[in-house]
Amino acid sequence: MADVRPMKVPSFLPFAFLVFFLGRAAAVDSVVVFNELSYHPVGGAAAGEWVELHNQMAIDIDLSGWHLEDGINFTFAEGTVIPGGGHLVIAADPAALQAAFGITKVLGPFSGSLGNGGEPIELRDRN
Repeated sequence: MADVRPMKVPSFLPFAFLVFFLGRAAAVDSVVVFNELSYHPVGGAAAGEWVELHNQMAIDIDLSGWHLEDGINFTFAEGTVIPGGGHLVIAADPAALQAAFGITKVLGPFSGSLGNGGEPIELRDRN
């Protein structure tokens, strides 16, 4: 009968495995995500375009210095906070959106426009 011995695993291997996979999970998961957007409003006017962000965490997230880029461009002012579990709307024409739908605290305006055929939009933190 063959002599079967357990394989000796280097002590650092489980730790390295854990760091690798937890690091990858943190890198692909986002705290603030795109929740909804209006890229082709009724009448086709770009002024009716907006983007809604959602904070998936239970804690407030400071968006100071974060920015939207690619199809549209917008930089969040210092002190901009999205509450835990909350939403934040950024519009091409904030006043028009607030008047049309009776919502408040709409940020903007953003520059650029949302392509009706699709395009990337990125939310970048200050780093």
